[in-house]
Amino acid sequence: DFLTGTDHISDKFLYDKYGEERVMSVGTFSTFNEKGCLKDVARAIIGQEATASGSVVWRVTDAMPDFGKEKISLYDWFIDFPNDPNCPSDVKHFLLNEKEVLDYTVRLQGQIKGIGQHAAGVVITPGPSWEYIPTNVIPKSKGEPPAIVTAFQEADGSGKDLSAVGILKLDRLKLETINVVEETIALIKETKGLDLRDQLYHLDLSDPNLFEEVRLGLNHGVFQFESAGMGSLIKSMKVETFEELVACNALYRPGPMGIGAHEEFVRNKFSPDDIKYIHPSLEPILSKTNGVLVFQEQLMFIAHEIGGMTLGDGDYLRRFMGNSGDLIQKDLQGLTLTKEEEGNYNYQNFKKYWGMFVDGAKNQGYSNQEVESLKAYLLKYLGYSFNRSHSLCYSYVACQTLFLKHYYPTEFYAVLLNHSKGKNPQELRERVSATISTALSKGIKISPPKRNSAWNWKVTGEREITMGFSAIKGFGDIAYEELVENLGKKGKAFPDVSKFTFFDTVYSKFNKSAFESLVKAGVFDDWSHSRIELTDLFFKANKAKKKRKIDVDQLNMFGASYESELKADEVNYIPTSDLEKRKDFEEVCNCDLVYIEKATEIKNIIKDKYNLDLPSIMDYVKSGGHYFIVQDKIIKKTKTGKDFLNLHVSDGISTTKINIFGGDVKKIDPKLEKGGVYISYFNKNERGFMNFSKVIPMSERGKARPKKEIILKHVVTI
Repeated sequence: DFLTGTDHISDKFLYDKYGEERVMSVGTFSTFNEKGCLKDVARAIIGQEATASGSVVWRVTDAMPDFGKEKISLYDWFIDFPNDPNCPSDVKHFLLNEKEVLDYTVRLQGQIKGIGQHAAGVVITPGPSWEYIPTNVIPKSKGEPPAIVTAFQEADGSGKDLSAVGILKLDRLKLETINVVEETIALIKETKGLDLRDQLYHLDLSDPNLFEEVRLGLNHGVFQFESAGMGSLIKSMKVETFEELVACNALYRPGPMGIGAHEEFVRNKFSPDDIKYIHPSLEPILSKTNGVLVFQEQLMFIAHEIGGMTLGDGDYLRRFMGNSGDLIQKDLQGLTLTKEEEGNYNYQNFKKYWGMFVDGAKNQGYSNQEVESLKAYLLKYLGYSFNRSHSLCYSYVACQTLFLKHYYPTEFYAVLLNHSKGKNPQELRERVSATISTALSKGIKISPPKRNSAWNWKVTGEREITMGFSAIKGFGDIAYEELVENLGKKGKAFPDVSKFTFFDTVYSKFNKSAFESLVKAGVFDDWSHSRIELTDLFFKANKAKKKRKIDVDQLNMFGASYESELKADEVNYIPTSDLEKRKDFEEVCNCDLVYIEKATEIKNIIKDKYNLDLPSIMDYVKSGGHYFIVQDKIIKKTKTGKDFLNLHVSDGISTTKINIFGGDVKKIDPKLEKGGVYISYFNKNERGFMNFSKVIPMSERGKARPKKEIILKHVVTI
C-alpha cells in the first residue's frame, strides 16, 4: 500500500472518489548545477571536500559567476577563466590540470541527480496509474513505506511532461485559512447557535459589505489581502466587485507591477474612454479587465478567437511563449540567435505554436503587420499574467474571511489568534500584534490571560477575547496538564484555587520556569502587588515540600510548623511597577497590549487634532502625508566617516527603516524621540528605499510652509 501514512484531507477525498490505484503523486527531479556538480565530482574522483575552510575546490566554485545571469556556459568558463588576470594561481592550476574532474562536471551538469515527491501535485488516471505512465519508487522517512511517484514531471523542459501524454495533474494546496474558516464556523455555532456552513460555501458575492470591509485596509487575516501594498492597490482601485478583487489578486505580483499593469488597470477603470486596443478583436476579451491582459486564460482566448487554435493549444502557446520571452525579444530586436538558443526546447515549441497562430490568423483575414503587433503586445504581458482560476479561488476564500470579519469578528479573530505562527520570534510577534490591532479596530477588547483562561484564546463576551495559556512562552501543554490534574486531585479548579492551596500542591513538570512565565503574564497579580514576593513564595513552598518528604510527621506546609517559613512580615516587597509589568508581559506574550491599543488609536487622534485621515508609513502611497512611530534611532557612520541617522519607524506593528544623511541629521535628530508619533511626507527611490520628502504636494502647501524643508509634526508619544 504505497499511500499508507498520508493524512491529507484532500488525499482522502481523491482516494475515496477515484481509488488509491488511480491517484499518484507527481515526481520531481533535482539536477546537478554548476557549483554543486563540481563539488560532487571532485569528492568522488580526487576525494577532496569543498568546504568553506579554504580547499581549492571551494575557491574554484567561489570564483564562478552567476550562470543564470551571465551569458557564458560552464565549459567556456573552464576554458576562459585561467587566462583571466584575476584568476588566483591555485584556481588556475586546478582548472589546467584536473581535466578528468572538469570533463565529468561538464557532462553531468544539468543531468538528473535525484528523484523526489512534489509537495502538492497529483495525477489522476482512468485506471491504475502505472498502466498509463512510467513510475519511480522513492524512499520515505524511516519506518514509512516507500512512495510511488510519476517518472515524468510537469513542464520540466525535457519533453517528458505529464500534459504532453494527456495526464491530468492537480495541485493540492494546504491552506491554514481553510482551518480558520472551519473553526470559526464551529465557534459561531457554539457561541450563537448559528450554523453558517451553507452560507459560507454559497456566499452572496454581490454583498457590498464585503467590499466596504476590504477597502478599510485593516485586512490582517483576510486571505491573500493582508499586506500594506495590497491595501494601497485596493484603495486606489476602490474595489467594488468580486471581479475587481480577483483582478487585484492577479495584479499584485512582481511581474505585473514591474510593467505597471496594476496602475494601468486603475487608470483605465476611471478613464474608460482613454482605453486603446491595438486591435478591435481584443476588446471583447479584455474589456472586463479594463483593457489589460491580466489572466493567462485571456491569452488562450486570444489564440482561439484570432488564431483559430484550440484552447489547449492556446495554453501551450502561452506556456512556451512565456518560457522563451528573452529569445523572442532578441529576435524582435533583429539580433541573431546562437545555434544553442535556436535549439532551445521552449523556443522551438514557441515557434511551432506561433506558426499555428499565424496560419490561423491569416485564414481569418489578419495581415502580417497585425499579427506582428499582436506578438509584441502579448509578449509584454505574457510572463506577468496570472492564472484566473487560481485567482478566483483565492478571492473566494478571501471573501469567506471578509464575511466572518465583518459579521462575526469576535469569533473570527479568536480563531485567528489561535493560528498565529511565524518562522521566527519577530515574525510571530508581528502576526500576533497585527491580529490584535485589527481586532481592536472592530471594537473588540483583548484581555490578558487570567486563571480562568482556557488553553487557547477564547471568546469571553460579545466583543471580548481573552488570551489563552498557549500564547505564553515558557508555559507548555505538559506543564498545563499537570497543573490542572494535580489541582483536580485536591478538588480544585485553577480559576478558583486559593493561594495557599496552589502553593501547597506538589508539582514536577510545572516547574519554576513555567510558574515565572505565568507570573510575568500577570496571572497571579491578584495575589500580590509584588511579583518578587510571588517567586519567593514558590521557592519557599518547594523548599517546604522537600522538607515534608523527609519528615512525614509534619503538618501541611501552611500549618503551624511552616508558618514561619512562609511569612514575609520582615520583608518589605516593593510593588511591581506598571512599566515592569508591561515589559514582563511583552517578554512572554509576544506583544505589548498597551502599545498596540495606543497605536490603534493614533489615526483617531490625528483626525481629532488635525482633521486629517492619514495612512501610516507602512501604507505608503505616492502623495500626501503619512504618520509613523519612532521605534528606535541610531547615529551611524558612512564608509567615508560621515554621520547618518538610522531610523526604525513603524505603524505600531510592522517596521521599516529610513536613513537620513548630510545636514538634515542635526536638524531632525533632536526633534525625534522613541515612542513619538509624527506626521511627515515621504518618497521611495528606484531601489524601493523610503526617504523623507522635501517637496510638499501643491494642494497641501500653506503659504507659510517651506517647500524645501522636511516637515515633522509631533502628534503624541506612546
